[in-house]
This record gives sequence, C-alpha cells and structure tokens, in this order.
Amino acid sequence: MEKRLVTRDNMERIRCELPSDQGKKLESGCVTWRIIYQPANQVGHVTVWSTVDRAALWLGGDSIWGDYDPRTNTMTADNSECIFDLSDGSCIKESLGVDADEEEEET
Repeated sequence: MEKRLVTRDNMERIRCELPSDQGKKLESGCVTWRIIYQPANQVGHVTVWSTVDRAALWLGGDSIWGDYDPRTNTMTADNSECIFDLSDGSCIKESLGVDADEEEEET
C-alpha cells in the first residue's frame, strides 16, 4: 500500500485515519501506511518514527510498539516476543525471550 509522509499540512487528516494510540504520538516526519495481513486479508496499519527508529503496528486492538530497522523494514516488539515484517505484519522470527544481560551472566 502507499506510504504517506506526515507533514504539518496533512497531519490532522492522517491522524483521524490512524488507530488512536498511533494518532496521539503522530508528528511531522512520520511515515505511515496500511497493510493487508492474514488471515482473511484484514487491514492493519504501520507508522514509523524514523528519526528515533521506532514503529507501531496495528493488527486490531492496541498497537504493537517496537524498535524499527530501516534496512530490513522490520520491527522488534518491545515485549521481545516477535520481529515483524512491516510490509505485511507477519511475525518472521519469534524471540527466544532471553535478555542479553541474562546471557552474559550465564557465561
């Protein structure tokens, strides 16, 4: 789907189209787009704050927030449960749930 750059001129119009939790954080410079995700070709929504490498993915309910990787167009969820492909909202890698600090302590 078409990506839209948020500007001062279009911010309020775009804010009305977003999930409310993403709309509240919207600012000029964000990029936002709709996705089609499975099952049943449902509509989701992505917003990226590229200046701070953050993203939000909405698949219904509250958005999932996380760190954005512009090289791969993926987001690692804050809860570390999944790495999402932001082109279609799919979970491409499930986290092992091991914190890096815990790993160091074990070695």
